[in-house]
Amino acid sequence: MLHTYTRAQSIAEGKLLDVSAQAYTFGFRVPVAISQAAWSDTVQWDHGGVQDETGRLADVLSLGVASVKAPAEHNANTRQYTVYRTPNQPGAQEAEAALLRIVCTAGDQGEPVVTIMRHDEG
Repeated sequence: MLHTYTRAQSIAEGKLLDVSAQAYTFGFRVPVAISQAAWSDTVQWDHGGVQDETGRLADVLSLGVASVKAPAEHNANTRQYTVYRTPNQPGAQEAEAALLRIVCTAGDQGEPVVTIMRHDEG
């Protein structure tokens, strides 16, 4: 028997985080999830100060929707874009580039869905 790992299972297990509600405010009109690795790298913030996860997620989503709206060079379903973020490490102060990939595929029921992940994720 062939078992298919679903998007819903990935969300339930925390491998993907559903950010659809926030993404809608930036212009996405389909469900959006971000991988745990991309979240940890670009959104998660444990150090207080002027940064917070809401603002960092806003950066990821606003740049993501802009990349989707830009003309496609190759594969219209996949885009790469760069987010500059301060690494989530004690004492880090300088912004560094993080390359993300945004992919539009079919969801569990064949509906269009978007996934944001690190460029090196499968």
